[in-house]
Amino acid sequence: MKIKKLKEMKKQLVTAKEGQKLGISRQLLWHYVKKGWLERVTPGVYRFPEAKSIDFYSLLREKLVAIPQGIIGFYTALRIHEVTEELPPEIDIIVPQENVPKRRLQGVRLHRVKGDIYKKGVIKISGIPVTSLERTIIDLLRDGKAIALILDVLREARAQNKPVSLSEIKRLSILFRVKEKVKRLLEAWVS
Repeated sequence: MKIKKLKEMKKQLVTAKEGQKLGISRQLLWHYVKKGWLERVTPGVYRFPEAKSIDFYSLLREKLVAIPQGIIGFYTALRIHEVTEELPPEIDIIVPQENVPKRRLQGVRLHRVKGDIYKKGVIKISGIPVTSLERTIIDLLRDGKAIALILDVLREARAQNKPVSLSEIKRLSILFRVKEKVKRLLEAWVS
């Protein structure tokens, strides 16, 4: 049985992508969930019922206690917005450039942003400060991520009927100085 392959990985959490690498389709993962052999933690993330419970939001809150001025962003924000199934290797936290924590937290990647704009495009999800989907797109562009990745995010958001404001993306592109990149993104999006 293919579920044995998953157990042999000896991981608490298993992603759909890891399952696919082992030849296990999403449909088969869902079948395992229905049988009670796996539990769905979040879209694309599963665990064995006997595994110790891990709450992603509790983990985020724990990291933000250590970095109280932090805002969840980048790939971690994509995960919270449920437009990707991939678990980021590290938790992405945005901090003001003027107030970077001196202590390095394990499993956290800090992103510095100028203080006057670092809180632009921030919302709260389950009480956690997170960049809006539009701001997340801007941050990924600023970080040099491929337009193809961002187009995938936009397609997934549209497939889930999640609103994405193009006017907000344009407004933020001016603040964060990525107007040309956004122009190329929007040209690719409409073509």
